[in-house]
Amino acid sequence: MAGFIDGVAILCINIKLLRLQYMNIVFLCGSIEPGCDGVGDYTRRLSEELAINHKISIIALNDRFVSEVYQISDNKGTQIDEYRIPESYGTNDRIAQASEWINQINPIMISLQFVIYSFNRKGLPFNLNKTIATITKGRFLHIMFHETWLGVTRVASLKDKMYGFIQQRIISSLLKTVKPRLITTSNGLYKTLLSQLHVTAKIIPLFSNIPVANKDEIFINNIYSHLQLDPSTNYYVIGVFGNIYHDSKLREALLEIEKNKVNGAKPIIVLGFGKVSDKAALIFEDLTSEFSDKMVLKHLGEFEPGQLSNLIQILDIAISPTPAKHIGKSGVYAALRLHGKKVLVPNNCLFPEYEKEIKDFNTRLENETSDFFDVKNVAKDFTILLSQSFQSLHTQKQLSTTL
Repeated sequence: MAGFIDGVAILCINIKLLRLQYMNIVFLCGSIEPGCDGVGDYTRRLSEELAINHKISIIALNDRFVSEVYQISDNKGTQIDEYRIPESYGTNDRIAQASEWINQINPIMISLQFVIYSFNRKGLPFNLNKTIATITKGRFLHIMFHETWLGVTRVASLKDKMYGFIQQRIISSLLKTVKPRLITTSNGLYKTLLSQLHVTAKIIPLFSNIPVANKDEIFINNIYSHLQLDPSTNYYVIGVFGNIYHDSKLREALLEIEKNKVNGAKPIIVLGFGKVSDKAALIFEDLTSEFSDKMVLKHLGEFEPGQLSNLIQILDIAISPTPAKHIGKSGVYAALRLHGKKVLVPNNCLFPEYEKEIKDFNTRLENETSDFFDVKNVAKDFTILLSQSFQSLHTQKQLSTTL
């Protein structure tokens, strides 16, 4: 009899899972201003892919780019509804507005895309556990940790260690309060750090926010014309995509390339592109001066996704300004790999306590094919994880009720 009852319970669960072929999901993040928030862009891109088969809404809980609450239905034909709450709102007003929207949407699942600085400029959102617990009460909750806390290594500054201690407490309190049914992160380092809080996190890798675009010969020719170069010449093109830091070791990478003559007899062009800080622009200017007699260096600035894709396509090789310890959370790295480019990471400095975890994960990334970084594959893996967790939850509930 017990076996029959268990079978009926499993059948009920399978019927529910069939309904998951069409899911109603709400994403929670800090801001969704296009091009101004990395996690917001990630959330929007993932949502666009999921919206092909599911109902998707995004709620920005702490949007510093809006001055008043507003919502957009089916934004730009994406079939995604967006709701934005300004940073100026207090906790109670924020909870009231978000709760009203969630009750209207009535999602089967809620996904919190977590970066601690998204919810407080100082990275200390003390009321976040109250906010999330209230607006997600009684619903299936998933948390994706795009970052954890500062000061994770003994070589960190005292300030980072102090901040990190408080941030870790905030995260621990959040997890104990909201009790998420599924926790994920993007890389092996963060998986290890979360395990210190006795949390088992599954890995959902980052995907490229820059889809592969059709080749635009006019755009590429205009780039060569801007550089006063002949597009018919066979150049060896090196790309530096994204912000540049003093410890990026770009100089060392360029010296190594020149020393080993990997370009053969081809003249070298080094193209910088993407959003950079004023300090990064100065670093690139210094490199331009130093290598002016050996290669052409030019920072081109920011471009729309289709143009960025075309720039990446003409590269022979890319140099990552992101250090090896953070490659696992780098959307720039994912974009370069999606386009099939070999990526040099000259700054291979790692956190000493987590060297093995970082190296193992980075080796895995290096051995992956370009499809691994495609949003389609990540969206599929994400949906499977949600379905499995939902199935596990309802199996427990059904069997508990039946027995």
